[in-house]
Amino acid sequence: MIEPGYVRKMAQYNAWQNRQLSVMLEPVPEADLRADRGAFFGSIFGTLNHLLWADTLWMSRFTDAVQPAQVGPEGQLDFTPTFPVWTAERFTLDGAIRLWADKMHAVDLAGTLTWSS
Repeated sequence: MIEPGYVRKMAQYNAWQNRQLSVMLEPVPEADLRADRGAFFGSIFGTLNHLLWADTLWMSRFTDAVQPAQVGPEGQLDFTPTFPVWTAERFTLDGAIRLWADKMHAVDLAGTLTWSS
C-alpha cells in the first residue's frame, strides 16, 4: 500500500514537471505546437490537452474540488484552445491535486479502488 507522503511527493513532482514543461514550451510558436508530429495524439498541443483532460477526469473521481472534464474523448485534443489557456488550466489543476494530496491520510489509501468505464 502506498503512503500519504508518497501521494504528496508525486503531486509535488507532477506540478514541478508541468512547470518545467510550460517554461520549455512557452517560446515555441503556436503553429509548431499544433504541427502534426505523427505522435499518438498528433501534435505536442494535442498531447498536452490529452494529459490535462485525463488528469481532470481522474481527479474528478477522487475529489469534488475538481469538476469532471466537460468534453468526451472525441474533444480531448481541443480541451483548451491555446497554449496560454492550457498553462493556466494546468497550473490550476496541479494546485487542486496538491491540495487533495495534502489532505490524504493512510485510511484513505486502504482498500481497493474499483472503477469501470
